[in-house]
Amino acid sequence: MQWLREQKTPLQRVRHASNAFLRQTLSIPRTMAAPTENQRRTALTGFVLGICSLFTALFPPCGLPIAITGIIMSSSGYRVQALRKIAATGLVLSIVGLVLTIGSITFAVGMYLSHVLA
Repeated sequence: MQWLREQKTPLQRVRHASNAFLRQTLSIPRTMAAPTENQRRTALTGFVLGICSLFTALFPPCGLPIAITGIIMSSSGYRVQALRKIAATGLVLSIVGLVLTIGSITFAVGMYLSHVLA
């Protein structure tokens, strides 16, 4: 009699198989984990420094370190999949700020040399 109770009907077999499949798929770890607080801060800091590097590009002693730090912070924030958009925006802004800072340095040195050599 015991073996008769342990026998499953076709509907019970399907339910058992679907439950096993569901348990198996739910145990797979997610590929995109939520970013930690430090990762969020790093990406946001890179973004803010990218914006600041645009404004400080006219004053090279401040613009150069801010742009370089923004590039470093944004590139480390870019590694996290969930923060890629803000980190990429910060990286682009920092690179533009670095180019503007180098242009500002070149312009200032050119102006200085034109006065000295003239």
